[in-house]
Amino acid sequence: MGATGPIKQNERMSHPLQLRPVSSAEYFQKRAPYNVWGIFKNPMVLMIGVTLIMVVVFPRLMNNMSPEEKEEMQRMQSQMSFSNLLQGKFPSTDAPADGAITEGDANGGGGGGAASGGGRSKRKPKPVDALD
Repeated sequence: MGATGPIKQNERMSHPLQLRPVSSAEYFQKRAPYNVWGIFKNPMVLMIGVTLIMVVVFPRLMNNMSPEEKEEMQRMQSQMSFSNLLQGKFPSTDAPADGAITEGDANGGGGGGAASGGGRSKRKPKPVDALD
């Protein structure tokens, strides 16, 4: 019959059917090869690397500073403490060079509010005309 050629409309086929595969089915994808540099793209590894640099390199930079620069850094760090920032005491940027405490520093450091004076004048503001 037509077992080797094309099948015609009313032609009977012999049993069992003999089928040949056209292509092989691939059920799985090949795994990508292991990439060592891909580890360094991981955000957690990047955070660990930055922390490691801060722990190892920054203290060595502090050792290379002059004693005057170290004192200045320690003074600024004491002014920038978290508790001072929560209380609204901001560090003043215009500190005297001799290290003397000024009135603004004694009241909480430069920023100040209405209660501490903050170096602002006590004059009343001028009234503003609405239709000028």
